[in-house]
Amino acid sequence: MKRNLISNGNFESGNFEHWAVTESGGRAKVVIHKDSYRAQIRVGKHETLRLDTGRFRAGPGEFDLSLQASMPEFKAEDTAVKRQDPPIMFCTLLGWSLAEPFPVFIMPIFFWLSQPQKLYEHHDVIPLGVENVQLIIAFQSVLEPALVGPIYLDNVKFKADLPG
Repeated sequence: MKRNLISNGNFESGNFEHWAVTESGGRAKVVIHKDSYRAQIRVGKHETLRLDTGRFRAGPGEFDLSLQASMPEFKAEDTAVKRQDPPIMFCTLLGWSLAEPFPVFIMPIFFWLSQPQKLYEHHDVIPLGVENVQLIIAFQSVLEPALVGPIYLDNVKFKADLPG
């Protein structure tokens, strides 16, 4: 039976416990938004902001990655927003073998954040030889960060069977 292997993916600890955050120009914090703890992301102008789960035990086989992301809806008449592409959320899965110092598997997945609120999902297979997985979620910098507003992230899940 598949279960969520990411610790604190709903941020209910009230902080980034079990996550490593690299802000580099943007800002990330856990806040209460719409009666629930969520990661609040404010992208920067020059550098990528990253959230990293660190390595967790997960082996070969099928998996489901899902997360919820929301951002404010912009008024259609705002021409500055029209000139700017919507933010991109890059998810990178790294697969690690205990015998190798470098990842043996890298899977990039990206999502355009163009909806006010959306569930993002990806289904795939981790190859043989992988014993640990790491998820890095990155938000690309934008030309006008003030126009993007906060992005809220919640319910980050990596559902898979634990390796035997």
